[in-house]
Amino acid sequence: MAARRDVQAQRHILIIDDNVEIQNVFRRVLEYEGFAVTSAQSGAEGIARLHEHTFALVIVDLMLPDILGYEVARALRNDPATAGVPIAAFTVRTSYE
Repeated sequence: MAARRDVQAQRHILIIDDNVEIQNVFRRVLEYEGFAVTSAQSGAEGIARLHEHTFALVIVDLMLPDILGYEVARALRNDPATAGVPIAAFTVRTSYE
């Protein structure tokens, strides 16, 4: 059973982004390539999801409504259970300040 869970984890990606449209873009591409995708709309929800499943990769928006993506990454690195999970960070700016 553990071997099956490891194989599933190799194909399971977590997307943490508050923008559902962006989540859906990632989801469509990743599912087309054969990955299972789980989404979270906040940093806190994403961190909670990481304790429910094992993921091969976490894709996180740097500008989340509750905590910054940097803080999510720091929380993952500080937790021995998630410290080895690769993280890809991004942000989408629609305006300049």
